[in-house]
Amino acid sequence: MSEQKLADIRKLLELMNSAELGKSVFVSVIQNFRQMYDDVPSEFWDEVEKEVNYDRLIELIIPVYDKNLSHEVIKSAIEFYETKNGQELVKALPQISQESMAVGNTWGMELGQLVVEKLSLYQGDDDGDDDGDDDEDDD
Repeated sequence: MSEQKLADIRKLLELMNSAELGKSVFVSVIQNFRQMYDDVPSEFWDEVEKEVNYDRLIELIIPVYDKNLSHEVIKSAIEFYETKNGQELVKALPQISQESMAVGNTWGMELGQLVVEKLSLYQGDDDGDDDGDDDEDDD
């Protein structure tokens, strides 16, 4: 990747407030862990949060942007995120991400329940007869 493309990816990620978005997601995840492990002292979770390096997330994301976006697309995205509408989107993204994660968790649980129900029906059909008729006599 060229130095200019790298600089533009960094600029785009900064305009998108990617580090803060990553922090927002991490805080939501930690809140879930705090609830699941309510016997673990708050100080433990505070220490875990202190050890997280959000700049590391940016370094890990840069190659993904390089691989999937042309330099022209990155420059166009920068132009958008420099606008008022782009910055309004950036401000809304943490809340959107948090709410989307909650919706995704609920949806995932629903899908899991559906799979368990389907597996139960599938495994309960021991006669191998797919006609929906449980009679063994087919007159």
